[in-house]
Amino acid sequence: ATISTGNQTVPLLQVGSFFTADVDVSVTKTDTPDPVVQGCQLVYDIVVANAGPAVANEVVVTDTLDPNVTFVSASDPGCTHVGGVVTCNVGAVAPGAPVTLTIVTAVSETAPTGGALTGPIAGATGTTCPTGSDLCNLVAVTTISDDTVLANNSYVQPTDVLPYACTDNITGPSIVYTGETGVAFQGPVSASSYSWTVIYTATPPDDYVSIQAGTEDDQTVRIDVGSGASGSFVLQLNFTEGDCTHTCDITVQISNPPTGCITPIDFAC
Repeated sequence: ATISTGNQTVPLLQVGSFFTADVDVSVTKTDTPDPVVQGCQLVYDIVVANAGPAVANEVVVTDTLDPNVTFVSASDPGCTHVGGVVTCNVGAVAPGAPVTLTIVTAVSETAPTGGALTGPIAGATGTTCPTGSDLCNLVAVTTISDDTVLANNSYVQPTDVLPYACTDNITGPSIVYTGETGVAFQGPVSASSYSWTVIYTATPPDDYVSIQAGTEDDQTVRIDVGSGASGSFVLQLNFTEGDCTHTCDITVQISNPPTGCITPIDFAC
């Protein structure tokens, strides 16, 4: 009689070898891209290997995500995500037959930037993240077999993060004038899923700033400024660009029209 697990069949009278067979399981990880921009996806490829000599049984990978990323997906249906930890039940890993797992994450729009290390940053065996990395991910592997080398059972992968420059991607005036209409603000032309919102710094009067009905399209929004408006407001743009999601807050000052102008919209005089 025999019992089977994963890709291994064990004679029933030798079931003890299921636990005592010598193996050497290891784990490594790479990240793409590095550096990564705030708000964009970061992909990890995890490789589990076994240097043998026997098949490693009940292999489990535990991937602890950096708190500044969120889980999106995993390539293996045996992976589950709970509270920032991805657990993958790999099963049996034969010598010379490495298993690759892909974990997709999304980097927070407020993830730290400016660490001393600049990407691409090489990962390393161990559990200690290098000083100066913006993000750091820890992966570990275990097996119920007799793993003769434990030093290669964990791996850290740091990542460099770059800020997203809203001011380089959103065009529009930094000053608008009372009574002005049709003021245009342009977002990235390659982006999609636009959502424009006017956010007031204080409770505004009725005659303030409004988005023109029916003028918003994928890249441009136009606003009207009331004759009684004053102070400033924030024009917030939420959009998707590739696998990135961004929120840009553009602060706009409100001013009276320059003296000498004849009409409210003739501000070039």
